Amino acid sequence: MGNMKIIAKELGYDHRYLSSLLKEHLNTTFRAFLNEYRVAHAKHLLISRTDIIANIAYECGYESVVSFNRNFKSITGITPSDFRAKYSKN
Repeated sequence: MGNMKIIAKELGYDHRYLSSLLKEHLNTTFRAFLNEYRVAHAKHLLISRTDIIANIAYECGYESVVSFNRNFKSITGITPSDFRAKYSKN
């Protein structure tokens, strides 16, 4: 899901046009938008399931746990394991 050209084609838009829409209306890049979306989904999974963090990272579209942890902490300010410990009811 990470390729802007594929997504733009699926939506019937040129990738440059879709990129300019994201920048104009959401003031973000495709990569930043995608990471925000993935981390939001990961937050939900971290508090609702007991899967290991690596499985959640892969399910959210990350190819490595290192990049998942880095992006998660950059966006939320805490690591995925700290987030789970703080917010999970499990």
